[in-house]
Amino acid sequence: MVSARARRAPSCVSQVDGLLEVGLPGGLAPGAAMTLHLTIEGIPDRRFGYLESARTLEDLDASYGALFLLGFERSLYDRRFVALMPGARWLPMPGAEAGRDDPRRRPPDFFTIELEVEVPDGWLVAGPGRQTRGPGCSGSRRLPLRAGAPLPEVALIASRFERRNVELEGVELEVLLHPKHVRNLEVLADAAPRSDPGSATACARRPRWGSATPTTA
Repeated sequence: MVSARARRAPSCVSQVDGLLEVGLPGGLAPGAAMTLHLTIEGIPDRRFGYLESARTLEDLDASYGALFLLGFERSLYDRRFVALMPGARWLPMPGAEAGRDDPRRRPPDFFTIELEVEVPDGWLVAGPGRQTRGPGCSGSRRLPLRAGAPLPEVALIASRFERRNVELEGVELEVLLHPKHVRNLEVLADAAPRSDPGSATACARRPRWGSATPTTA
């Protein structure tokens, strides 16, 4: 965390163990709104995130054996692949982390977002909104990303993907694959069922299949 600013005035900022506290320069009446500007630099701590899923390895029995295969990093950030998952909290989220999985206790907090991501040439990004190419430096390019509707959380994944897309009833469906996995689509191409008018509706009703990042409202 570098700085925070509210109402064009500096604010007292504290960031300890993933908790960001900002002291506002004045009181905030019920129902009032305030814009808070944050300046953040650096790479997210790969060890931080998914706080309510924490487990003490020494206390687990044999039934949790497969847990070790999942790895211990909450996000990935290297030269070949970047995965910033919502649970790693690489974007600030309001309130405490507890109870977010229970909408009765913590209703989803929807927000709008606009990102500009700079990646090496040949890379594609899975994130909110439709990708459009922007200017970049030599060997890289910038991709503006803007969701067409408010979202409760955001994931950002980037690598040297292969892109496949299809349009069903005016809805564009896109899948990004690692080049080694493209062969799986080619093998199953002849067995793919014909699209029907209900396909787009069925996919739209199943956000659990992927990241809920609409491109249009």
